[in-house]
Amino acid sequence: GKVEVSRDGKYLSTLAPGKVLGELAILYNCKRTATITAATDCQLWAIDRQCFQTIMMRTGLSRQAEYTDFLK
Repeated sequence: GKVEVSRDGKYLSTLAPGKVLGELAILYNCKRTATITAATDCQLWAIDRQCFQTIMMRTGLSRQAEYTDFLK
């Protein structure tokens, strides 16, 4: 499905299926800077920091499309 990204109540963008979100917060253990709201019915993958860091190490911090395909 599609999700909407906002910050401080202001709309920023819409993400389509297959996009990755929250990766900076989980990778660097920092606060999330945006709010994600489902615009349509969605199916999401959730992974913990250890798993995500392992994936990123194995893929050599490759582009978003590459690690999205890896997760699928």
